[in-house]
Amino acid sequence: MMFSLAGSGRWWLALLVVGLVSSVACGGGNGSDVGGPTSTPAPQPEPTIVGSQYFFPARGYEALIPDGWNSDANIVVAGPLKIDGFFSPDEVDGVQANISVSCEENPSGASTEQYVENRLGTLQELASTDLKTLGSVSVGGVQGQTVSYTLTRGPTTIRKIDVMVVTSTCAWTVALAAAPSEETQNREVLDRFLESFHLIDGSLPEPTATSMPAS
Repeated sequence: MMFSLAGSGRWWLALLVVGLVSSVACGGGNGSDVGGPTSTPAPQPEPTIVGSQYFFPARGYEALIPDGWNSDANIVVAGPLKIDGFFSPDEVDGVQANISVSCEENPSGASTEQYVENRLGTLQELASTDLKTLGSVSVGGVQGQTVSYTLTRGPTTIRKIDVMVVTSTCAWTVALAAAPSEETQNREVLDRFLESFHLIDGSLPEPTATSMPAS
């Protein structure tokens, strides 16, 4: 298991790993591999970045890095779970606003509906509040589901928006984490990111983009 948790505004990553692995594991995936004995981490593939274009064929997607933000590939590598991050330059109210792209291998063939159902159960176990299902959205040409919620740990509160979709190879979550005071402006950043997000797998339909449903 490998983590890149630099910066106090990234504490949410540990919760993200627990939540995502549990979501597929409950559906019969191989999440049980996470947390077992590990040797030296295997080298991980890296994206190609040209200007703001982020091209990551080894992971299976491409997108545009938000203006002024930085990217950090492989911030979490934990068994079947791989997470890449895109971070704003500033930390506000203890939170560094970010968008994470999570790909968890889906050998059990769980559907998007099953994945979302398991994810909602896990979020309740993590003591999230204000949990809402916002509706469907197209992610890279594949129909997914969106939920929003709040996580509080000590003095720090974050607002999360998770956009989830399942393909034959991955259970994907494209997620925004931000301070409540910056949720509105960062939702716009997430909207633009989703519009640029394409799954680059020949078996998938040509990508179409839509905005997130309003809460």
